[in-house]
Amino acid sequence: MPTVFELGGVPIALEAPLEDRAWIAGFGGCFERGDLAHAAYRIVFEPFPGSPPEAASEARSRVAFALDGGPLRLPVVEAGGALRAWDATADAVLDVTDAGRTTRIRHGDDRLAARLLLLRVAREYAHNQALAEGDLVLHAAGLVSEGRAHAVTGAKGAGKTTRALRLMASGHRYLSNDRVRISLGAAPRAFGIPTVVTLRPGTLALFPELEAALRGAGDYRRAAGEGMEPPRQDAAGLRLSPAQLCAAFGQEPMAAAVLGSILLLEREATEASLLECLIGQASGVYASELFRSAAEPAVSVAQLRERVARLAAIVPCVSERR
Repeated sequence: MPTVFELGGVPIALEAPLEDRAWIAGFGGCFERGDLAHAAYRIVFEPFPGSPPEAASEARSRVAFALDGGPLRLPVVEAGGALRAWDATADAVLDVTDAGRTTRIRHGDDRLAARLLLLRVAREYAHNQALAEGDLVLHAAGLVSEGRAHAVTGAKGAGKTTRALRLMASGHRYLSNDRVRISLGAAPRAFGIPTVVTLRPGTLALFPELEAALRGAGDYRRAAGEGMEPPRQDAAGLRLSPAQLCAAFGQEPMAAAVLGSILLLEREATEASLLECLIGQASGVYASELFRSAAEPAVSVAQLRERVARLAAIVPCVSERR
């Protein structure tokens, strides 16, 4: 029986072993919902019988994931209206069917690496569905105070995570650390889209009490009860789930709230207008070619500009130079 999870306001049905469903439920920002009939997409996650095959020689590179550093491509072949992609990093094969609405992920022995692939696919579905419904996805952290969400956006390295941690330390609730979906109604709402939290060494050094609290956080790729390993850390920093970060602050992640304001952090002086800078942080230019409904056309830059302009006319937007 599939479990339905909601990510960024998008319901997704997940068929997976119990321990994998427990992992995504405990990741933070993935909220379990009971109504299968309303699921917009379906993901099947299972081990491959034997070793996953290598990519076919005729495979073409296509955009699979929209990441902060740009599009991540995978080798893909198309046959009979279905797509097959290979992810060597996760040692997995992905079959995309049902006009893009169903993805079957079959993985090799590295189940933990494959779980990150599962999260990425779900995130891309949420991202692309938001754009298809006329909404925006900002590269931003989201915090909630007194029932209002506040998005902190800016280029990579602008200080979004540091600002988010300071706000959480002052009592703000966590909504998202990297992507925020914004609905464009009369009272825009912000939805968190869960991603892995990376705390760089310099950022952690600013919060010694937080660093001490996170030493026993464990590997974010494991569900509760799957064994305790040290937190994942590499040259980029300490990697956590939203749930682990929130636990260190004694809180639970939030799903959504009415949007109260947008703060744009700038690293240096620029001649670009605030509106132009916000457009630069509106995800969508590198939307996935795989994990989206084939019935929905890709969103153009002109459409993103129009949506950002509408948002800026409704919600207070300010900039701050570091």
